[in-house]
Amino acid sequence: MRYTLDKKVTIYPLLFFFLIHGSQTGVGMLNFSMVLMRGAEQDSWVTLLLCGILFSLLLLMFFYLVTQAPKGDIMSLHTSIFGKTIGRVLNSLLYLYFIMVLVFYLRTYVNIIQIWVFPYTPIWLWCLIILLTAMYMVAGGFRVVVGMNFWGVLFPSLLILIFFYPFKFASLTELLPLFNHNLKEYWISLKLSLPLFAGIEMFLVYAPFVSIHKHNKRVGIAAIVYTTLLYVLIFIFSVAYFDVDFLSIIEWPTLKLSKTISFRLIERFEYIYVFTWLIVIIGPLCLALWSSSRIFMQEYKAKSHAIVYITTGIVFILCSSIQSPKHLELLEQMVNTTVLSFLFIYLPLLFVVCWIRQQTMKRHNKSQSNIG
Repeated sequence: MRYTLDKKVTIYPLLFFFLIHGSQTGVGMLNFSMVLMRGAEQDSWVTLLLCGILFSLLLLMFFYLVTQAPKGDIMSLHTSIFGKTIGRVLNSLLYLYFIMVLVFYLRTYVNIIQIWVFPYTPIWLWCLIILLTAMYMVAGGFRVVVGMNFWGVLFPSLLILIFFYPFKFASLTELLPLFNHNLKEYWISLKLSLPLFAGIEMFLVYAPFVSIHKHNKRVGIAAIVYTTLLYVLIFIFSVAYFDVDFLSIIEWPTLKLSKTISFRLIERFEYIYVFTWLIVIIGPLCLALWSSSRIFMQEYKAKSHAIVYITTGIVFILCSSIQSPKHLELLEQMVNTTVLSFLFIYLPLLFVVCWIRQQTMKRHNKSQSNIG
């Protein structure tokens, strides 16, 4: 049985769906189709399905980890396994991890605004506006953050329906031939797809705020399945509308699809699309800001609002300092490497350590009971 907080501050398990899906939906959804062309090309939908399976298994592993934590989160798990000193070091590194993710989320979205809408507006201005919005939401508490993720799930789902408009000009034969790539190309696509699904690791921080229910795991896996289907659907739309050769050279193909849509009163629909996507990105931004602040507050017993302000200031300084596209590309490579290492190396090792500790304790208790 995992640890949870008082019912007054916990959320209903159904809202867990929006937290999982919202944390996996971000700016990457706008450009991933072009990126996957470096690997298995039109067959990359297979690797997207495989990512969904892998992250479903990861979520089940996370549920096991939080049941082994004294306070139901990864911070207390670090302390109970490695001791106070090493645990504090690991929790501090986790705090920096979420700050890095925050900077990447925000700076990538600001880059889209500069490319598509306002090329001459200073970077720091957009960073300040979005960060102040996120800070205001986080200061309202965890339930406000959950509400923002709810809208972050609703809007992309509605925006996907718009893609049926250009689909009449598409051709599904662009997906053929099927399965004509080697294992190396599938592996490349898999590595490029995995960062798209990252974000569920924040569950290790907010787990005590999710009330205990027998369907929690099903709800979480359903959210991952929904995310997977959304990515697969967008990928199929992109490949069917653009041919593989063209898709491999254009940037932000999802935004290019929205550019094909026009109404009598709205000629440049992609402008609306870009700014509507702010509602999508603000959810994971708020969740990452809340998670990083929660880690620092729990570890150093600081006031929550002060930590939110300090963390926001750090993210603002870091985002404003990234000026060139080359620096943004280096940040993306660093974030992808760190995220994959954390999810598929560190956390599985932590799982093994917890399992060995649990088995050792069971044997010890059994031997003690036999002696008694």
